[in-house]
Amino acid sequence: MILFLLIDLHKDDWEMTTRDLFADVVVFLNAYQKSSRENRIVIVSSRCVVFDTLENDISAIYSITALETRYSVGDLGYALCLHRSEESQIVIFTLREEHKDEYLRYIKCMFAAQRFRIKINAFSLVENKTILQCCASTGGEYFSDETQCLRFLLSLLGTRKPLQPLGFSATCYCHGKQILLGLVCPICLSVFCKFIPVCKKCKSKFSFIKLEE
Repeated sequence: MILFLLIDLHKDDWEMTTRDLFADVVVFLNAYQKSSRENRIVIVSSRCVVFDTLENDISAIYSITALETRYSVGDLGYALCLHRSEESQIVIFTLREEHKDEYLRYIKCMFAAQRFRIKINAFSLVENKTILQCCASTGGEYFSDETQCLRFLLSLLGTRKPLQPLGFSATCYCHGKQILLGLVCPICLSVFCKFIPVCKKCKSKFSFIKLEE
């Protein structure tokens, strides 16, 4: 199986952590590599492959810490483009908040991952609801507890049960409030608390058929 790791590598991002999370990443990658001879690790950052176990020994993993690159949704799309016929999974490791203007790109990547049957997993130091949505929709895992980072990563090896079921409350795009019932745009999946003829997020126009009484 190919593991695509999409990771923040900028020094400023890692200074926000309270413990050595990269050491947790290294332990996880070593365990993943040794769990099967068929396993391959591809690390992507800033839309480039910065490490590949087909070309590099896992012992050289610390060399990527010299890079000053950051994760973005473009890395997710890039990893999906690298996918071929092999069984794959994606792990996003981000320390920053997602950009609001990346929402539609995440949704497109989510649909592509569903089509390829690729799970998207993520560790996020801050709450990123769109990444959470991608994980939940592809059957992956999402975690944000810094103190349990290694436990979460090792759970992705399949040796432990999921830590908790994924789920998130719906928040309407128009007011930013949590709601129980609402209308969902079929294009971008934005939720609205009241009827609208045009999606305020992606500007899609809705067509309705009047039912005869």
